[in-house]
Amino acid sequence: MHLRVPALFCLAFALELALKAVHLRLGMRHAGHDCLRLARALPRFSLTINEEDALSFASFMIADGKYVSPKTPDSACLPFDYPEFRDFRAFAEPIYFRLQQASSRPSPAPSQSLA
Repeated sequence: MHLRVPALFCLAFALELALKAVHLRLGMRHAGHDCLRLARALPRFSLTINEEDALSFASFMIADGKYVSPKTPDSACLPFDYPEFRDFRAFAEPIYFRLQQASSRPSPAPSQSLA
């Protein structure tokens, strides 16, 4: 197994935890592992299409996380090897840092943006 597979899972899981930290700070409920749904529920947290795709993929990795190696011995590729997700890290890291800042700031005024 290539080392990037568990590394990408860890990054996806970090996104989920950061999203839930912001939900907690805002006093919001945060059930489930759907990172895109969690992000869309945040007030004034805007996402680009690429960021939405990255969060959807993060949800897929989290749900599929117990299988960080091929599910069957004859699997030719891992779900994480799809070419359209090569740049997952490039989109995921900025989202994570925005969430990290949002979870550690004092509660925003109604007119302030989380992003």
